Amino acid sequence: MAEFLSTDQAAARLGLSPRRVRALILEGRITAEVIGGHYALSATEVSQFSERRRPAHRPLSAASAWALLAGISGERLDAASRTSGWRVRRRLANAAAWLDALEIAEPRSSHVSWRLLPGDIARLRADDLVKPTGLAANEPAIGIAYDPDRDGFDGYTSAAHLADLRRRFKPREDAGRPNVRLRVPEPVDWVLGLEGHLPLAVVAADLLDHEDPRVRRAARAAFEGRAG
Repeated sequence: MAEFLSTDQAAARLGLSPRRVRALILEGRITAEVIGGHYALSATEVSQFSERRRPAHRPLSAASAWALLAGISGERLDAASRTSGWRVRRRLANAAAWLDALEIAEPRSSHVSWRLLPGDIARLRADDLVKPTGLAANEPAIGIAYDPDRDGFDGYTSAAHLADLRRRFKPREDAGRPNVRLRVPEPVDWVLGLEGHLPLAVVAADLLDHEDPRVRRAARAAFEGRAG
């Protein structure tokens, strides 16, 4: 009997986010059936897709990806992180190569997907211990205005504060249409200590797997403009 995977299961096997898997389905790059209102993907086809996208070189580690983003953003890190960033920059000659590397890098954060009421999303946005990213950062260089009703919320926080938010909001964690994505950066957390908005390179990198191709194109263009 053929084995089928949910979007979340396929994402785990591919090392991608669930919404990137949904985008690949909409683009026709992976086929899927709709069963009970949810996508079901052939495990065999997911494996074949994984083989096709396997890079010629070892993917960037999460630490190297963060170091690359820090270097592009001009952030000062410890000596070990700076050394890692310099090595990555020497290997990757231009912004397009950096983007390709980031798209197949190891995940830079763990994350949860929740469904919250609009009022709770507004309170989440006002929380000083949560850093908006993606479209929620409302970054002018991306060129796509943020709409909370359409886009939900995307942000970084610490593992400890994530637990506090879970107790505070009591979110739906098994919702079919989540409107909140909270990321816990790993293995470094320098983004949580920044004053003000997140760097454009981080915001753009977080949009590279967005399900809307228009958003992905805008993110790539913004990244290339910042890193070029």
